Amino acid sequence: MAMTTEAVTEPTAAVDDIVAAATPAHMDVNHGGVGTVAIGAGGPMNTGTGSQFAMGGQDNDYKLYFEMPGRQRRFRDQRVTSFRVEWLRDRFVAPANFLAAADQLAQPTGVVLLVGSSGIGRRTAAHMLLCPEPGAGNVVRLLPAELEAQAVEADRRAYNGDDVQPGERLLLDLSEVGTEAFRELQDFLPSLQPAVADQRAKLVVVLAAEHEDSLRPDYRPYLVRIGSPDPISVLARHLESAGLRGEREHLITHREKLRSASMAAVERLAERIMDARARDPRGSFERWLVTGFRADEQRREQIERFLAGRVDAPSRALALAAATLEGGTAEAVFSAQQLLLKNLDYESEPRRTLIELDGVVPALTDLDLSVGVDPRGRVHFEDEELAPRIVEYFWDELPWLRNALADWLTSVVADVSLRTSDLTLIADRVADQCIRNRQSELAVRLAREWADHSSLEVRSAGYQLLGRLLSDERTAAPTRHHLYWWSRDRQLSPRLSSIVIAACVEVLAEMYLDQAVVRLSWLAQHENGSVRYQARDALKKLAEREDRRDEVLQLLLEGSRFRAQTFASVVPPIVATTLPTTDDGSMSTAVRGWQRVLDASDAGPAGRFLVAWLDCHADLLDEGRAHDAERLLRRLAAVCRGASTRLDTLFTTNREWIDAAADAEVLQRRLRTAILVEQTIREIARSTDTSPRKASR
Repeated sequence: MAMTTEAVTEPTAAVDDIVAAATPAHMDVNHGGVGTVAIGAGGPMNTGTGSQFAMGGQDNDYKLYFEMPGRQRRFRDQRVTSFRVEWLRDRFVAPANFLAAADQLAQPTGVVLLVGSSGIGRRTAAHMLLCPEPGAGNVVRLLPAELEAQAVEADRRAYNGDDVQPGERLLLDLSEVGTEAFRELQDFLPSLQPAVADQRAKLVVVLAAEHEDSLRPDYRPYLVRIGSPDPISVLARHLESAGLRGEREHLITHREKLRSASMAAVERLAERIMDARARDPRGSFERWLVTGFRADEQRREQIERFLAGRVDAPSRALALAAATLEGGTAEAVFSAQQLLLKNLDYESEPRRTLIELDGVVPALTDLDLSVGVDPRGRVHFEDEELAPRIVEYFWDELPWLRNALADWLTSVVADVSLRTSDLTLIADRVADQCIRNRQSELAVRLAREWADHSSLEVRSAGYQLLGRLLSDERTAAPTRHHLYWWSRDRQLSPRLSSIVIAACVEVLAEMYLDQAVVRLSWLAQHENGSVRYQARDALKKLAEREDRRDEVLQLLLEGSRFRAQTFASVVPPIVATTLPTTDDGSMSTAVRGWQRVLDASDAGPAGRFLVAWLDCHADLLDEGRAHDAERLLRRLAAVCRGASTRLDTLFTTNREWIDAAADAEVLQRRLRTAILVEQTIREIARSTDTSPRKASR
């Protein structure tokens, strides 16, 4: 009998190499909110579409509630401190029709459907409706739209009336759901509304303006259309909350400039005004206002002036390349410009050869955007805010170019002349734009293409982009959805598999441990041995942290997810020597898991798993670690106790292990362990009145 566990192939590119090469500069999760859950497809909870504030893990207590048929239900909600609640409340201005929405929510039905345009602060309004007064009880449960969408695809419900708890405050944000998906998802209400009323709970559903035409007629009584809050009042609240109080008439003179501004734009303006005060502390309130307003206006005017005067493709391509790679090398900027022109099928008239082109430095200077090359050969704009504004302008004002720009960026990262730092810049620029516009599909497509590249540096850029998408709630939900389906593909390329594994360990597990374990468990069944090895090693790494070890093991034991080889790889025998007998439950979970490993296997595979224990015990004795060897034997006894089949398999495997010794030295070494194991078997047999089979020797 071959006494070995499943053979594995060492991965060609280690997960740690990918993470190290990427070295993401920023992986903070943008949660935001007011006493709310900050997960789901709806993005961050703030006063608009932008990133109003970031909340660290110390301020939040995560639990997620979801249900999928046949799986154990779990809670995952997030409790936000009262400090955060007051932070947003201090800046909140009620939008038009807010009182009507509050009146509707106060009805016995306990439901309001909130509809409005993007950028007016729909989610913030929803949270303020659910938390009208400050207090420690401001907890809102968000029903994750992406889980509901997956359930609908299977003709099921992820959340129904039976799940509503007394007095609960529920939020379902469907504002980012497409029209077709919304038609399916809106059927949630008949099962929820009666339970909401019975439990005296409250439910706010946030809808996009385009959903209104698709809304069922019987839902319309719950519908309230809200408008945009007065932007001047919002700006005043932002400034006052930061300690900057001025005459309101100064703000009113700028009303026209803010007439169509989103709440995110108002927030950015407030930050610029505060920056102006910091730079000119002796200035007047009006001067700070003018400086803040003019900063964005001047940049936009400068960009529009440039585009009006430079209609030629090479100049525009160079400006976009320089802005995208600002801080990168001049060579990278030139290469990116040429690739963009090529991707757009540009041909100059008359045709110019490469030797006829202007030098990079003169060409940049000629753009009249105050951009040049520093002594280290890196491209910089004098105005550090101008580069991201240029990229945003092309992205927002020329939306028909987005797919072409995505193809261009793929070509750029594949350019062998780029340095790792240049690739990092590109990944960050792409992430900034896609997160800002919630264009997760475009960004995920780029991440997948980069992740499958032959270059480790390019794959690392793909990992960095994927990490950014997972770390910001505006793009996190759909990105997690993609990771799930990738992980289930047993033929997923090893390169992309490594990226998914790295993202699960380094990013996803920090926010959604259960989802990371689920995806890694699927990858642990991949048809490629290297991928299986990496996935199991990643699960083992997750289980090494004491604060989450038992949860990881419990997740591996759940229902159909359990795989004997995976569990045995995550909890190898040597780990058993490190687990205390009285802990958070990890020891008992490990024992129960190993019992399932043996029970789920026939005699042959079970014997191979037990050989790992015997080899480990022999190694410990060789190393002079008798105490650990004794502890290992006690753990093995606990695993085999209670079932005669396990005890019989151990007895047989122990004898066959001795017979398989290659020479006298190995035999002598194994005999020490075999004798102790057989003594343990007989002690168990006596204490449990079980008789192991006899063997002659």
